[in-house]
Amino acid sequence: MSQNIKILVVDDEETILEVFKEYLESVNNYTVFTARDGLEALEIIGREEISCCFTDLAMPVLDGVELTKKIHAYDNTIPVVVITGFPSTDNVIRTLKNGIVDFLIKPI
Repeated sequence: MSQNIKILVVDDEETILEVFKEYLESVNNYTVFTARDGLEALEIIGREEISCCFTDLAMPVLDGVELTKKIHAYDNTIPVVVITGFPSTDNVIRTLKNGIVDFLIKPI
């Protein structure tokens, strides 16, 4: 039985969304949803059964940490991975303390 894995990628940079979507759909045959901000991401999570979420850390409206808190309030089983171009020890600690399972540095 084939499992339909649905991945949500959230980033305010269109190029990042396109690259993630193209790669994940072609290599792994995942279903990939994209959102340009946290509010759009929450709308998708409300209507789709998301398996994993990749989110940028610095975004307008909701940053990656606030988005993660809202995702986990809705469904605490969705793993969230942060992707950022601005790595720092403070960011790593802050994200991991808030339930984010991994921290990736752009460019990946």
